[in-house]
Amino acid sequence: KVGLVNNLGTTKISLDYDQIRLLDNDSGLYIAKSNDYYGVLNKQGDKIIYLEYDSIGIDNSLYNSSDITNPYLLYNTCIPVQKNKKWGLYDKTGKLVLPIEFDMMGCVISTGQTASANNALLLSDYEAIIVGKILREDDQDKKKYAVYNALGDMLVDLRIDSIYYIIQNGKEIYE
Repeated sequence: KVGLVNNLGTTKISLDYDQIRLLDNDSGLYIAKSNDYYGVLNKQGDKIIYLEYDSIGIDNSLYNSSDITNPYLLYNTCIPVQKNKKWGLYDKTGKLVLPIEFDMMGCVISTGQTASANNALLLSDYEAIIVGKILREDDQDKKKYAVYNALGDMLVDLRIDSIYYIIQNGKEIYE
């Protein structure tokens, strides 16, 4: 089991966890793992997000955007969590911002859709996050995407078929 002890030998986070890693140094948040579940602790060891999630953070290898500086903390405010293959967002205080009901964080485009297209997760001009659901219509899986801001307010409902960006003259152009 692991925990955190400061340079004076004082225990900050008790030795109760299988793994601890830094989520964000500025806010003093840590991702903790116990019994294959993840949660978030503050530097005093208090649970900000309970250890009940399958994963925390996004797979930033799917997204080439320079806007993703921390895969565990989007826009320095939103913590993506996944439970039972569903995604949602918390803020740094542990408040649920977006319910755990989305099938996808971001839009991962299929190969061959367009050769120069890049997967999209963030729309930085609006401090927005792309999420998706699989809707079942006529026994066929259909993906639809929505856009929410970092506060959890819906900007576009589940009506987008695909969203991606291309690089044009050094700028990300979303389509």
